[in-house]
Amino acid sequence: MDSKLNYAIASLKTIVSLRQMFKRIACNLSFEYHCRKLREIGNKPFISFVVPTRNETGYLPKLLKSINYIALVCKVPIETVVVDYRSEDGTPDIARKMGAEVVEVDKPVYEFVKLKQP
Repeated sequence: MDSKLNYAIASLKTIVSLRQMFKRIACNLSFEYHCRKLREIGNKPFISFVVPTRNETGYLPKLLKSINYIALVCKVPIETVVVDYRSEDGTPDIARKMGAEVVEVDKPVYEFVKLKQP
């Protein structure tokens, strides 16, 4: 009985894994489609990425690499602005080294959003 249960569990895990793989493939195909559409535009758009941060040295490098990859693959000019709120772990330095413009603020980013809302 245990072997049948283990087999059923393994089968379900395989199906879930395959489903996730197909979702990733669909996402990549969609990504390529959108890149192709961006390349077809006569006047290349300038895409701005604004990234709010606070002590994000663990995640920021991967995010910035992903943003730069999008620009490279889609062949569109970008700017990346990191809005940093009092990081103590070197986040602004990493952002600058990776080519991002850094704006250091003394209020959390959500405070600025609150000020803009009616």
